[in-house]
Amino acid sequence: MEKVKFLFVLTLGAICFASCTPVSSAQNSDNSDNQTTDNINDDGDSTNTDNDDDGGTTVIDIDDDTHTETDTSAYYSTISSSLKGDNLKVELYKIIKGHTKYSYDNLEIAMRITDRDWTKSPNVNDQNPKMHLLYLVDNENKPKLWNTYHGNGGITDGNKAVWNKEHIWAKANGFPSKGLEAYCDLHHLRASDKLNNGSRSNYPFATASTGSYVKDFDGNNSGKLIKSTLYEPQDCDKGDVARALFYMATRYYSGDGSASSLSLTDGKDSSGGKWGYVSTLLQWNEQDPPDAFEKHRNDLIYEQFQHNRNPFVDHPEYAKRIWGK
Repeated sequence: MEKVKFLFVLTLGAICFASCTPVSSAQNSDNSDNQTTDNINDDGDSTNTDNDDDGGTTVIDIDDDTHTETDTSAYYSTISSSLKGDNLKVELYKIIKGHTKYSYDNLEIAMRITDRDWTKSPNVNDQNPKMHLLYLVDNENKPKLWNTYHGNGGITDGNKAVWNKEHIWAKANGFPSKGLEAYCDLHHLRASDKLNNGSRSNYPFATASTGSYVKDFDGNNSGKLIKSTLYEPQDCDKGDVARALFYMATRYYSGDGSASSLSLTDGKDSSGGKWGYVSTLLQWNEQDPPDAFEKHRNDLIYEQFQHNRNPFVDHPEYAKRIWGK
């Protein structure tokens, strides 16, 4: 398979297309719980005050199946192979806490970077790139443009908004206020097919063997829904969903940044900060491993926005070590 190469300029001014203010590095040390809140603007201006930026250009190679691997050994240097269960979860929490926080209201602008299809829209100056949408069946042949976001003042595809921001961990279950850090966390916020997002509502994730299909914007069968009970995403999104939920149950297990302490469960009570079904999520994590898009998105959030990583994208095996029987 031939690789598609593009130039990716690793400067804050370029990667944000002058669409976000300078970000400050989060502290990953155990004694820092402070977060910095940054705003994202779409005004075409940016000031870069990062002294570590050398203004260089990096070539990133991506094809359908691979991604240039990021060396994360130093990031996870405190994680030993003997750590399991809550002990592993706590050590990961120490690493990923204290990240830079952004205002929720303009995160669709950040998604112009994090959720674009970089193989189809590699130009960093492209303000209206093709997007990679969660729950959309045919991102490959029928990609949607960024300006089909539902909040863009009527700029839509066929006079219908295509996508919106999906809280994979339903915001009503643990962090109902925009002021809470978990509400704005890009590691579980995804640009998604609006129809499936609306149908999924606040239901937990599990196998909906007796459910009904939910159509995506193009009319394709996407997720399956058992109304008022649960939602099952299409196969190619199952691992993405699982790893986002693993992240949330680790980053906010102690309750800081959210209204409730978040945890995963196999019970039917997906409320009060509990979310399910963890046994199904563990299966999905193995059946749908991280692909090039998911790995690249993790890198972008770490390097250019929140300055923390989703450990379960870098190390999917951590999930079984924490929640496996």
